[in-house]
Amino acid sequence: MNLQRTGLLIALCLTAFTACDGRPSTGVNAAASASAAAAASTPANSQERVVVGTLGGMKVRIPWHFVNLMEFSGEPTDWKGGPKSPVSRPAGATRDIASFGFEVRYPDMAGLSTPALRSDHDQRPFKVNPWMDVTITSGDLYRPRALAAMASAIREPLSDAPYLKVESDVDTLERHVAQGVNPKTKQPARLDLLNPDVYLAFEPPGQASAVIRCSNTEIGRQACVHAFVLEPQARVFVQVRYGRDMLPEWQDIQRRTRALLLGFRID
Repeated sequence: MNLQRTGLLIALCLTAFTACDGRPSTGVNAAASASAAAAASTPANSQERVVVGTLGGMKVRIPWHFVNLMEFSGEPTDWKGGPKSPVSRPAGATRDIASFGFEVRYPDMAGLSTPALRSDHDQRPFKVNPWMDVTITSGDLYRPRALAAMASAIREPLSDAPYLKVESDVDTLERHVAQGVNPKTKQPARLDLLNPDVYLAFEPPGQASAVIRCSNTEIGRQACVHAFVLEPQARVFVQVRYGRDMLPEWQDIQRRTRALLLGFRID
């Protein structure tokens, strides 16, 4: 069975937690430390480390504990050597943020800002964990119709063995599952790591507002990667990774994550 053409991008986003333009995610393991970019953007005499820049067209001020592996549009990045000086940028110009990630606890949306919060993050049981990974894509990495394309790939697949819409176990979402059997394992195709269940939301009708890909693995904790955009407020593509047990809360997760990101805005 070959679901590659229909679900490859969706599967990669789920299994590697990559950005949906194929770039590596910056949201994993944010607990390690604030990024070098955050420190570099902070005055030496400041007691609060922040990043100030432009995110999807809005000027933002982001606290250090919500910044990991930040990348800027038009600036070379070497994650091992740290951020480099831009090739060319007018003096005083606001830096355009292209991507970054962070971890946040649901539902209070606390970041890793204190030793107590870091301890809470590290000591939570793997299978029961309210901490979520968030990856942001914007700037020159933003693709305006990426979310619509992801939904269309499921609703109107090109593959000979497409996803099929079935009765949903979450009332507010459409559910689509991979069809058929894996010829090697003799197991349902949807159990393959590359064939996650896909949930779609549309608001207004016909316009994709969320694409959520959830694994069916029987090993470890089943994970979901929840994608949405901040338009019309900002040209930002958001991916949130959390346990499948949290899927019924998807609307509140999206609402709270959106509010957190828009809360970084400054006039």
